[in-house]
Amino acid sequence: MSMTWRLFSAQGVRAGPIRDAARGPEEAPPDARAAEESEQPRFLRGFHDILITIGVVVVLVGLWGIGGAIVVLPAIVILAEILVGRQRLALPAVSLTLALAHWVAQGMFGVFAVWRPAWQSDTYVLAYVCAFPAPLGLFYWRYRVPLSFALFLLSIAAVMVALVFVILEKAFGASFILETYPHVAATILLVAALAVFALAMRYDISDPHRLTLRSDIAFWLHLAAAPALLYAMLGFIVTFGQGGIWWGEGAWVRPSPSFSSWRSS
Repeated sequence: MSMTWRLFSAQGVRAGPIRDAARGPEEAPPDARAAEESEQPRFLRGFHDILITIGVVVVLVGLWGIGGAIVVLPAIVILAEILVGRQRLALPAVSLTLALAHWVAQGMFGVFAVWRPAWQSDTYVLAYVCAFPAPLGLFYWRYRVPLSFALFLLSIAAVMVALVFVILEKAFGASFILETYPHVAATILLVAALAVFALAMRYDISDPHRLTLRSDIAFWLHLAAAPALLYAMLGFIVTFGQGGIWWGEGAWVRPSPSFSSWRSS
C-alpha cells in the first residue's frame, strides 16, 4: 500500500504520512509509529519556515507601528492566503493565528478605551472574550489551522466562565465575584480548567497514531490546560486551605497559626 506525503490534509494543516483507509489501526506504518513515539510538533519542520515566520513578524510589527490595527488586519488576511492557503506553511500559520488573536485583543482594548459603558467588572470581561470566537472560528474554517480551532474552543470556554460569573453577580447582588465570593470563583475556575484538560485528552486519545488534525489540536489544548490547571489548583488551595486572596496583584496567603506562634516566640 502506498503512502502519500503532504503537509495539508483535506481537513487542514499537518505533516506526516497519510494512512490508507483500508489499513487497520494495528497496521499503522512504521513511520507513523515513530512519529507517535517522538511526539515532535508538526509545525516545526525546518529553518525555511522559521525564516519566513521571522519575516511575517517583522512585517506585521512594522505595519502596526505605521498604520495601526486598521492596516494589520488586511495584511494578516493577505499573508494567510499566500503562506497558508497556497504554500501550506505550518509555522507561519501559527504566527498568523496568534497575530489575529492579538489583533482582536488590542481592538477590544481600543473599543473600551473610547466607549466606556457603565458595566461591572465581570460584564467587561464577558464582552471582551465574546469578541474572540467569531474571528478565530472563521480563520479555522478558511485555513484549517489547528491552533485557531484550539483558541476557538478556549475562547468558548472563557465566554462560558465569564457568563457564569455575570449570572452569579446578578443573583448574589455582588459587584465583583472574585472579591466577594472567592471560594465560588476558585471552584468555577478549577472546574473549567479540568474541562479543558478533559477536552484535550479526548482529542489526544482519538488520534493515537498522530495522523490527523485532532492530535495537533490536542497539543495546543494541553499547552493551555497545563498553566490553567496549575493556577486554578493554587487558587483553590490558597482560598480553601489558607484563607487568602489568590488572584491578581494583591494575592497573599494568610499564615497558619503554628507559623504565627513560631514567629512570635
